Amino acid sequence: MNKKNIVLIFGGESTEHEVSIITAKQVYRKFNFEKYNVYPIYIDKKHEFKYIKDFSKFETFKDFVKLKKIPVKISLYKGKTSFYIGSIKKITQIDAILPTFHGGEGENGQIQGFFDLLKIPYTGPNIKGALFGIDKIITKYILEENNIEIVPWMYILKDDWENNRDKCIERIKKEIGYPAIVKPNSLGSSIGVKKVTNDSELEDIIDTDILFDEKIIIEKFKDDVIEITYSLMKNNNEIELSLSEEIEKDLNIVYSYEDKYLQEGGKKSKTNEGMAGSKRKVPAKINKNLDASIRNTAKQIYKLLDGQSLARIDFLVDQKNNKFYPIEINTIPGSLSFYLWEATGVQFSEIIDKLIDNAIKDFNSKDKFIKNIDSPLWNT
Repeated sequence: MNKKNIVLIFGGESTEHEVSIITAKQVYRKFNFEKYNVYPIYIDKKHEFKYIKDFSKFETFKDFVKLKKIPVKISLYKGKTSFYIGSIKKITQIDAILPTFHGGEGENGQIQGFFDLLKIPYTGPNIKGALFGIDKIITKYILEENNIEIVPWMYILKDDWENNRDKCIERIKKEIGYPAIVKPNSLGSSIGVKKVTNDSELEDIIDTDILFDEKIIIEKFKDDVIEITYSLMKNNNEIELSLSEEIEKDLNIVYSYEDKYLQEGGKKSKTNEGMAGSKRKVPAKINKNLDASIRNTAKQIYKLLDGQSLARIDFLVDQKNNKFYPIEINTIPGSLSFYLWEATGVQFSEIIDKLIDNAIKDFNSKDKFIKNIDSPLWNT
């Protein structure tokens, strides 16, 4: 059996750079190396592409300090008929790319556009799906336009906040009120997310968030709800759903980046498992009718936001009133949400197989569309 050559690409310029490394390591360990030759490519924060020959040896974040000393810088380029990675000593033809970026140019459509120009199959969202997914404001407008109920929300611009914060505060208090959730528009991993209960807390978090994003979202805080998430994956043009999960946490606490990725039992985590190491209930304990309704809505959202590969959609669920509210879609979820699929009997290595197979099938299918025509313009 001929092995497929796969690029596992991660890192990039993003506030979630280190989280991307965690996911990449988890994915790398689960590749079936009898089926694939895997080429880990790390994009550092200066946009240099580096091939990591012995990726399995990097066990902790501290090991990645050594990457500064790695001389194997590579290039990605398109040949006459194929896509290649190249260094001074070797050129290798690549069959597909598996990105594990989180946030930044790796999840906002920029890297996807690069892959499209190179004409190479890749897993994860396409340009539109990435843009829709990372921009929470666009997501909310699309959901509202399609009569999908979400929590009351608004957004403010950095310029408005800097030029007239008093007016912004009064508008927030009038339209949303306290308590409220404040978050940057285009960040993930709970970076910059905070529950606020007064003007002082509101000002502090917005002053911080505008350092990261020009648009800040404010949402009404919902009491007595649980947070439930589902992973979705397109497989042979069918949308498959994982089991649901409920992350066990205090209903009045909004988890931060540190809670999710740096803490384990009150101490800093040594395993770097990310959210895969969190306490969770799979499946979530909700009634079957409510679960069915949320699953149908999850499929609808996946289609509306141009889902192409594996994604995760988060919901707030009010069990007392049988209501639910979509929060956001994550187009390259941490750990690729493997723990949700394993609960259904699908192993991590099988997820990787499905993602790669479908990326290649989709690419071949779309490559058959007419891209240009012979115009008579130059014959006149």
